[in-house]
Amino acid sequence: MRGNTFGRSLLFALGAALAFPFLAMLGSSMAFDTYTVFALYAHAAVLLYLVWLSPSAARAVAVSVPTAILSIVVLVLSPTPGVALLGAAMLLGVMRTAFIEKRKAARALVIEASALIGGLVLARWVLSPSLLDQASALWCFFLCQSVVPLIGGAELREDESAAPVDPFEAAQASAMAILEP
Repeated sequence: MRGNTFGRSLLFALGAALAFPFLAMLGSSMAFDTYTVFALYAHAAVLLYLVWLSPSAARAVAVSVPTAILSIVVLVLSPTPGVALLGAAMLLGVMRTAFIEKRKAARALVIEASALIGGLVLARWVLSPSLLDQASALWCFFLCQSVVPLIGGAELREDESAAPVDPFEAAQASAMAILEP
């Protein structure tokens, strides 16, 4: 399932925001403070979002393994939940550019930086300790990420295992399929 469209990205943002209060209540019952639960959930949401954007199952596995490992490293090394949230956002930008979309380097840097900074600023503007505001902040962040598919110039990265198809051979194969009964 390809989620790299504006509508599907909005659907993911809504689902992530609606699921957060329920999981936050579960995390709060495990003696975590609300901002720590929010940081943990943000990393999980980034991982799921990258899998959602993946054009194939193989690409989803290829992006999820390094993202999960780097998320654990960021969560362990972060001194505060705020730093962990910043790490989740940077992880999203790097992994989306490295594994999901192909863009020229300067263009990718500007687009990712704009979407991530815009999402973080908007999320910070609505963020407070209440669960509803944290869910709204998550929705705002992923809402800004939904703008990225609207910007042109990106190609989805294909699996390297697929051999490139020669246009002449493809035309010949389709002509032979028509001619043979």
